[in-house]
Amino acid sequence: MQSWDLKVNFNCICEGCKKTFTKVLYKIDGVQEVIIDADEKKEKKVTVKGYVTSADVLLEKLEKSGKYAELWPVAQSEQQQNEAKTQKQREEQKSGEDVGDDKKEHATMAQSETQKKKPKDSKQLTEQKPGNDSGGNENDNVAVALSKMQYKKLKTRNQQKDRKSGRHEDDGQAEKDALFTERQVVFKMETLVAATNNFHDDNKLGKGAFGPVYKGTTNDGKQMAVKKLLSTSSQGRKEFLNEKLLAKVQHRNIVNLLGCCREGSQMFVVYEYLPNGSLDKFLSDAEKRKDLDWQKRYNIILGIARALQYLHEDSQLRIVHRDIKASNILLDEKLNPKIADFGTAKVFPEDDTHVSTGVVGTLGYMAPEYFGGEPLSVNVDVYSFGIVLLQLVTGKKIFSEEGMLLGWVWNSYEQGKSESVQTIDPAIIETCDKEQALRCIHVALLCTQADSLRPPMSEVTAMLSNSVTLPVATKPPGV
Repeated sequence: MQSWDLKVNFNCICEGCKKTFTKVLYKIDGVQEVIIDADEKKEKKVTVKGYVTSADVLLEKLEKSGKYAELWPVAQSEQQQNEAKTQKQREEQKSGEDVGDDKKEHATMAQSETQKKKPKDSKQLTEQKPGNDSGGNENDNVAVALSKMQYKKLKTRNQQKDRKSGRHEDDGQAEKDALFTERQVVFKMETLVAATNNFHDDNKLGKGAFGPVYKGTTNDGKQMAVKKLLSTSSQGRKEFLNEKLLAKVQHRNIVNLLGCCREGSQMFVVYEYLPNGSLDKFLSDAEKRKDLDWQKRYNIILGIARALQYLHEDSQLRIVHRDIKASNILLDEKLNPKIADFGTAKVFPEDDTHVSTGVVGTLGYMAPEYFGGEPLSVNVDVYSFGIVLLQLVTGKKIFSEEGMLLGWVWNSYEQGKSESVQTIDPAIIETCDKEQALRCIHVALLCTQADSLRPPMSEVTAMLSNSVTLPVATKPPGV
């Protein structure tokens, strides 16, 4: 992942312009995070992180907006910084350049500060304008361009943040500090090894697309779930960075991210441990499914709906999960649901209805238009929620002896109420609120309609709570 610093001249520094500028950047494919630091001179230092190919791409997009005048990349990868440092040392030795002790100390301290990238402080200490050819010094750290006063102010501010958050200098690597806020911890490798008994198979909770998950127990008895990402997988590395989204969202029905660990090429993310595992394990086991009476299932339905409403409409970032399914819904000790696994999540520009992106997800849960190559929208999550909702009411797998779940439920719905009742899970049909269960089936079918007809999650939540009249559902595409 690359990091670019942008210096932008604004016509206005109001919150509206900040918001507009942020939206412009998030529309650029590959942008994962935008941090704005404003001052009173109508200038903003903006840090953009993600998989953007070059500064030219950013500049082209900003120029089209008509408001923004200057942009240049200043941040470099750790490898580039090391190469630049080595190159500079060689040139100094070759030319016999005598750099004063004061200046050397300042440059060294500034370079160290750049590599650490303290959290929530997007100012970088290197600066390089595009097209600037300095005869082989193109990657050279130009921290000496900053005055001592500026540097001391920056260092003091970073130290104050460190003291406030309880972090220490050895918390170190750039990605560690950039990913997590004060609520998260940077774990030491030896802590995770001890907690999981060296990642022993007895502690293995399961395995996802990007690596296994282990149960861990610390010396003081605290439990956690440790996801070990496959270091050989480029997608695994992207997931490690993408999980930072959880540091920016807090909801009772979203799994709590505790922290991370990076040791060489090994990457780990650490979550709260949820003892009841995934919803999928309950639905796929005839005996466990009996433990989910109707009231528990209804509470799970409402919890998932509220979490998605938060992600789509209420959080500081608008997030599309892209892989809502029963195995990504975890249950705590009271069987309350929590959405997990944000490795494929996408930050979505607030004013956009659709964006072009690669297709990810799970067959059966994936909206047909998205699976067919259409642009991504929040309605992809709405469709997936509808499928999970049908599973909770019927107790059926997506593909079963009745055929495809959605088609089977739709055919029963078309035939009338008496047939729809027959789709309710036999394990709960005698004790459940049938009208409430049928309402949930109706809502699920509204969620799985054509893209343009699906209700937003705020309306879905209202529908589930019996506060609105339900429209007639239309036939889902592909059924």
